[in-house]
Amino acid sequence: MCLDKTTTGDGLISALQVLAIMKQTGSGLAELAAGMKKYPQVLLNVRVAKRFDPLTEPDVTRVVEEVEHRLQGRGRIVLRASGTEAVIRVMVEGSDAALVKKGAKDIAAAVEAASGVIPSRGLQLAGGAANLRRLSRRANARRLAMRRPMVAGNWKMHGSQAANRALLAELEGYVKPDWPIDIVVFPPYVYLADAVRVLEEGRILVGAQDVCAESGGAFTGQVGAAMLKDVGCSYVIVGHSERRRWYHEDDALVARKFAAALAGRLTPVLCVGETWKSARRSKPRPWWDGRSMR
Repeated sequence: MCLDKTTTGDGLISALQVLAIMKQTGSGLAELAAGMKKYPQVLLNVRVAKRFDPLTEPDVTRVVEEVEHRLQGRGRIVLRASGTEAVIRVMVEGSDAALVKKGAKDIAAAVEAASGVIPSRGLQLAGGAANLRRLSRRANARRLAMRRPMVAGNWKMHGSQAANRALLAELEGYVKPDWPIDIVVFPPYVYLADAVRVLEEGRILVGAQDVCAESGGAFTGQVGAAMLKDVGCSYVIVGHSERRRWYHEDDALVARKFAAALAGRLTPVLCVGETWKSARRSKPRPWWDGRSMR
């Protein structure tokens, strides 16, 4: 009943609570559920540098109080640290879906600001869901303590609304709640908001393929980090070999985009490898010499 919607620990606790009420009242599950109303709920996992109690941070508690006031007693907030990894879980539910979504995002942003988000090192795997399962099985406790693996799919200039929905539904069917990996898709700009809506309560996160180095202004055709964050993005790619080759982006510009992503509370995925053609020749030619990114 619960394990397909929550993390393993939370699912087990929820199931035990339901069983306890069934025993106490002598009621069946259908009888108990008949009088219940399902509220919209958003669960966000905020990665942090180290575990801490978020409710000891004044800025976090202030935002929590503001969200509680907005909910007007018709909902609840759960904010706690994970018992197994450096993650703060932010859960908000209530009668108004828009308030719930905004409240969860506001609290998550406050937690990020209080602790700092760890930028993940990207790992792109070719193939299907079997790669996700293999990576999940190989991830052991010691390895995860040092670095959390990430599987990312860059869609480049491909997709349509119908094809995207079908692909995301298929991916969600493969992903398990207890897999100790981050999973991210990078659709084109025009499909970002749709992808966020489709994946709103799932394990798969959404990122953008590029970001402007400027925070705002008269830059026709560009998209800033704050805009990407506003539509629900968590990650952004910077320094991709195709951007360097076709649009002549150099290390200095990539460094500015990297800084802009961090300032906008996005996790930048910095590409420093070779082109596809070089990789096919087995002659890596890294774009980055390490000097201009310091």
